[in-house]
Amino acid sequence: MLTQPKVIFLQKKVMELQQALFFDLSTSILKLPTSVINALHVDEVGQVWFFINKPSQNTNEFENEFRSRLDFYKKGKNFYLHLKGKASIVSDPEEINNVIYFPDEYRQQASGNVILVKLKISDIDYFPLRAVVPAVDIQGVKIQIQPSAFIKTLQYIVKDIIPVFQSH
Repeated sequence: MLTQPKVIFLQKKVMELQQALFFDLSTSILKLPTSVINALHVDEVGQVWFFINKPSQNTNEFENEFRSRLDFYKKGKNFYLHLKGKASIVSDPEEINNVIYFPDEYRQQASGNVILVKLKISDIDYFPLRAVVPAVDIQGVKIQIQPSAFIKTLQYIVKDIIPVFQSH
């Protein structure tokens, strides 16, 4: 259960980033496609509401509740966010009409060519980005590397390149 300060933090960060990649993590054979979504709202209990495009299959063929993940990222922001939890397809017109914080245009869209989904969050991963390492001048070539990219490059050299030279 999310506490009120966590919900407020989550609401602020999700609405600041707005867009995410949606992944259906269910073990079902028929899954909703990976999609770019726009978060519509984060309610007071920490559920993220969003639309995805209707797939060509009938929505009744999909599981109504399934594990899923949202990866939020926006260029220029100093953080990114991964949310995991149980997603539910909201298809009941009465339930859609009872969502008090939705404007009428969202209600109309929910009955059109999109599916309304709510994600009840179980795991939140918040990643602040590190500061950029100052540019390095190597023989007149300036490069600027993020610390994580630098570490991955070193790991690649140690793991993949050095053993090749040692084997000869």
